[in-house]
Amino acid sequence: MNLQIVLLGLIQGVTEFLPVSSSGHLVFLQNIFGFKEMLFYDVLLHFATLLAVIVLFFKDILEYLKNTKIIFYILVLSIPTGIIGLVVKKYFSSVYENLFLSGIFLAITGFWLIFSENRYLNNSLNKTDVSNMKILKALVVGVAQGISVLPGISRSAATLGSMLVLNFKKEQSVKFIFIASIPVILAATFLELKDLIFTNEINFEFSYIYGIITAFFWGVISLKFLINIVQKAKLRYFGYYCFLISIISIAINFLRK
Repeated sequence: MNLQIVLLGLIQGVTEFLPVSSSGHLVFLQNIFGFKEMLFYDVLLHFATLLAVIVLFFKDILEYLKNTKIIFYILVLSIPTGIIGLVVKKYFSSVYENLFLSGIFLAITGFWLIFSENRYLNNSLNKTDVSNMKILKALVVGVAQGISVLPGISRSAATLGSMLVLNFKKEQSVKFIFIASIPVILAATFLELKDLIFTNEINFEFSYIYGIITAFFWGVISLKFLINIVQKAKLRYFGYYCFLISIISIAINFLRK
């Protein structure tokens, strides 16, 4: 069994949902261990963690499908996410190999986690129901989700943090951000797959199955863990962790020069 296959599956499963940036960790691992890039396998891992969201929130997804307002807001926020994602990947793709920038973005993620949770806890106004989101706030969340394509900017930290700053109920916010990410992740997955088919870079290995199962299993566990952490108002600990990985990444970047 290929160690890299399983390790990448583990990292994807654990960090895709926890607010610590899966892409930032992958950049870190690639620089530390010299892991080779496996684009098709990366697509499969993202699909595995997407499946974890669908399985864990299946009942909530069915409820969302009955609520046209929430579906509308999800479509609205997907627009800026898609635009930002396409622009970054087309014109700034070099950031995915830059350990220094990844470290900086991880630090930003850490600050955002601590700030957003403190803002939420200190806000004395009544918390807002997700079904009353409004278009402007949906766009704000969409922009946050779009920015998270940068390595080191966690999608869950960016979107959950924006929901907390906007004073939405935190229990609803956790479910909403992950369900709302489904269309964008599906679209990105199919675009990546299309490009791989076009360039004839699809190369499936049987060992990928172990990584896919690992990513799915740990994805479900990390999602449940995040829900528990949010309920206990302990997001700041993820912020401290991001600071630690940020410092290590930046230090390694300079030591290698």
